[in-house]
Amino acid sequence: MAIRRPDPVPAPLRLAEWSMLRVHLIWAYRGPPSYSHFAQPENATSIAWRIEKGSVRIVGERSSAVRAQAGSWLLPAGDKILHDFSDDAIITSIRFKAHWPDNVPLYDDRQSVMFAARRFPKFEAATAQLQRLVSNFSHRRGGQLLLMHESLNFNQYQRLSRVMSRWIEVYAGVMARLGVPLGVTGQHDPRVAQARQAIEDLSMQQRLDERALAKTVGLSPSQLNRLFVASTGMTARAFAEKRRVDFAREKLITSTMPIKEIAYLLGFHHPSHFSAWCRKKLDVYPTEYRVLNNVDVTKTLG
Repeated sequence: MAIRRPDPVPAPLRLAEWSMLRVHLIWAYRGPPSYSHFAQPENATSIAWRIEKGSVRIVGERSSAVRAQAGSWLLPAGDKILHDFSDDAIITSIRFKAHWPDNVPLYDDRQSVMFAARRFPKFEAATAQLQRLVSNFSHRRGGQLLLMHESLNFNQYQRLSRVMSRWIEVYAGVMARLGVPLGVTGQHDPRVAQARQAIEDLSMQQRLDERALAKTVGLSPSQLNRLFVASTGMTARAFAEKRRVDFAREKLITSTMPIKEIAYLLGFHHPSHFSAWCRKKLDVYPTEYRVLNNVDVTKTLG
């Protein structure tokens, strides 16, 4: 099989498209895995594990099973449904989001990516810097729980943003050198890109006004939806609703935020209305969703 040698930078896209990329860190820690044995579908985030000691085996719903040993980096496929760490495992765990608005990841995650840590010393250094910084900010074990809800002053926030941006930059270089393609199928119609950005700019409490959105980009509602379906596979309204569902899913899994607070952030005046909405969108009530995903108020996933 021929070896691809792409440029060590992401492929060029229009600025309007890059501006839709959303990046944030969920946690960064070094230590034993929070859940050594876990058998559930993952939520829509990305994971990078450096195996410091021991080993891990992962199984995907469609992707190949992979075993990683000490000294390796493993970036599990997005369809991971099981991981099993050895009892002596020590890892550096980076959980993050680098996704487009429709939750397509920055890089194709249909297969797991594994490589020797020594191969990319800049990635090692950027990860160590990120992990150290997070451990300084977080009052919880390893910085792995509720990082997004830590209180930071402006200077701390700016520093974390710079260090995370540097980590993503180095990560992108690694993925490019490994030949992993961007997780975006191609350039979108600029009017769709503009409309998607307008949807992204809405607060979670705001409802989409399709007519106003179509007028903003110089289209009729039916034209906008035809372009949206061609680009994303869904209408503008469905796209906006999926964004809200993904937000709820992420908060339920990666935080211990009270249900009523999540409901308020999504614009529900009564938690019971939010529960009914979750039942419709996720097939279960929010408290059940947390139980099914092994969310503990004192722990998070590894």
